Amino acid sequence: MRYDPLMHEIGPQPQMLSPKVFRPSQVLQPVVQNYFLLTNENLFSNHSDWHILPDNCAHLIFYLFDRGNTIEAKWHLIGPRSKHKIINRKDRLFTFASSFQPGGLSPFVNVPMSELRDQPTQVDLIFNHCEREAFAELTKNALEMDIDQFIPNLESFLLSSCRIPKVHKAVSGLYKHYQTSPGLKLQSMAKKLGYSERHLRNLTREHIGHPPKMVTKIERFASSLRKSNHSSDWADIAYASGYYDQSHMISDFQELAGNSPERLLL
Repeated sequence: MRYDPLMHEIGPQPQMLSPKVFRPSQVLQPVVQNYFLLTNENLFSNHSDWHILPDNCAHLIFYLFDRGNTIEAKWHLIGPRSKHKIINRKDRLFTFASSFQPGGLSPFVNVPMSELRDQPTQVDLIFNHCEREAFAELTKNALEMDIDQFIPNLESFLLSSCRIPKVHKAVSGLYKHYQTSPGLKLQSMAKKLGYSERHLRNLTREHIGHPPKMVTKIERFASSLRKSNHSSDWADIAYASGYYDQSHMISDFQELAGNSPERLLL
């Protein structure tokens, strides 16, 4: 089992899925990390233990499923996750994911991000603007495997919901201070950003979906997983990722992934 930082999941051999990665247009780069495409995932459906991990990001995912005599298209928004989930890739022919920056989806939707946490949601229920024609056109592009047209059509849909999207300054400020001072307490961080603790907590729930404590817990967790691809010394990984000690890291792994680091990556 190995951690895949692109899809933020653990699987038997993530590289065998061979995702194709695309960069968003310049206007969307402040809010979208990347796009990636997976095709013929159903060929690997015997591997049922794909762990989708807790995340501070939201994902807009377009699927094509092989239902035997028909092809079914689905379009879901996957909100930020506080729990891990095990999936099976059975019947998936086409998966195109738009991975948003933390807080990056918020400008496009009409509900607080906390309402989208840990669940898939139909796109037309929560986007500021959603047309059936957009879904039909994307379905046509996907069936034809026309990615050169799929991406511009998807971006046109996104920009019809928000012309100049950007991450809320509280979110960008929180990440800036976390990166330079990962041990900074919430009270100090809120003061530096010019907010009360309560206001900052409410803003992160609204725009990211998690309270600040969960945001930083997930960032440490992800950092330790990235480092595990290059080292097996969990004590060093714990220290380098901002944990107090190895037992602190193990406790977070148990909470977020349901297992210790060593067992999760067996």
